Amino acid sequence: MVRLRSNNDRLLSSTRRVGTTTRKPWRRRTKRVRPKLTKAQKRDNKKKREDDLEEYQGKIATLRSSIVEKAQEINAEDSSRSVDRIIDDVYQTHRLKNKKTASQFNAFTKMELKAINDALPEGEPKKKANECMKEISLKWNAIPIEDREALTAGTLKEILENRKNREVGSHNSALSAFHDTRTCIDDVKDKLTRLNARTGDESVLLVSRSSSSHYNKPMVFGTSERALEFFNLVFELPVEELAQRYEGYTIAGVGQVARTAGQKLLEAKSNLKRLIFRKLEEAASPTKVGRMFYVNFEEHITLKYRVTLLNWPLPKFCSPSVMTTTVEVETVMQCFTTGTTKFYKMTLDEFTKWKEGYLAGKINQQLGDANQSPVQPQEQGPSDEAPDPTPGPSRVEDSLSNPSPDQAQQPSLQSPVCTQPQSRFVNSMAVTGSDGSVLRIAAKPRRQRKDKGQPRKKNVQVGGTA
Repeated sequence: MVRLRSNNDRLLSSTRRVGTTTRKPWRRRTKRVRPKLTKAQKRDNKKKREDDLEEYQGKIATLRSSIVEKAQEINAEDSSRSVDRIIDDVYQTHRLKNKKTASQFNAFTKMELKAINDALPEGEPKKKANECMKEISLKWNAIPIEDREALTAGTLKEILENRKNREVGSHNSALSAFHDTRTCIDDVKDKLTRLNARTGDESVLLVSRSSSSHYNKPMVFGTSERALEFFNLVFELPVEELAQRYEGYTIAGVGQVARTAGQKLLEAKSNLKRLIFRKLEEAASPTKVGRMFYVNFEEHITLKYRVTLLNWPLPKFCSPSVMTTTVEVETVMQCFTTGTTKFYKMTLDEFTKWKEGYLAGKINQQLGDANQSPVQPQEQGPSDEAPDPTPGPSRVEDSLSNPSPDQAQQPSLQSPVCTQPQSRFVNSMAVTGSDGSVLRIAAKPRRQRKDKGQPRKKNVQVGGTA
């Protein structure tokens, strides 16, 4: 099924492709020589035009009534098609809403018509396409099908560019911009008025020029007085004055005022945060992700959605709100944009192996916390290292990459101090650095007891009778 796009979608799509361009002429006209007329002749010509228009409108009304009568006759013979459907087919009103894409035949017609008009003597009226269509069609049918694409490729591209230029190209004269604004706004007003009559929806439209060289004044339109009264009640400001202030804002360019470095950094952090969450949603699809977690990433993201993060560019994995420089934010933004840093959804086999190792590391960590002695530990020498309560990937990698006999777990000679057993599994494979190394993920530490390292008091029960 073909997805139909609205006119707004087409316009926005054209804007994204073309950008800001200047309108160019797409047709050639022969300059007309007009004789100078007297006032009496102009008055007679005006009266003649009015009489002709009145006669023409009467003929059109008669023709329309006859079309309706014929449509009713067709509907009486075949009730499967309504009268409105038949009238739409006669008028071809669907073509007013949708435009056909330029074809190879359109490009060939443009080429042939240009050649015909170039051969005409100077000053002679130019030929139109409908006048030469029979001759052009004969030439087109004589061309082999496989040669048509190569013949019309350049002209077809030119036609498409001209269409885009007419739609979104900026005017090169203030008068053209004024007339374009006036006609377009009148059409929008008419549509909003009809919408209000059908649905009761209220609309307020403010239109302002963006350059002081343009002619159009601020325009205010409301579908009812009730809609315009809103600005008086809420802002205590007439809507006309608001339109004048809006014009000053659009012309003066207040939005281009230089921002401070802090404001730029906050905006960059916000954009990076949205980008990371969007990339996470795409990787976890079709599963819906509630939010992004930077602390305990494995528990909240990898364990739930099977998603890992590859090639994080910074030495530390953290939230954009924690980043302190614009360079860090822009680096991460560029890596996500180019695809260097990305989220990866593991397969079921990969996730099963990862989960087994992750749970094993959690169990070892809990056993190490449970084996801690309540007795005051003895002083350690300068060469001794305090055990890390949270098993980290860097320490585990060192123990796995450089094994030695001295690193084997042996019973401690200093009793009653009990060291925490190290995990043999890298439980933070969920995030890797730019060089493929595993990064330590921030985790919330377990809350320690207030009496840690102090001998516990014995509960003495005193019993007796009075």
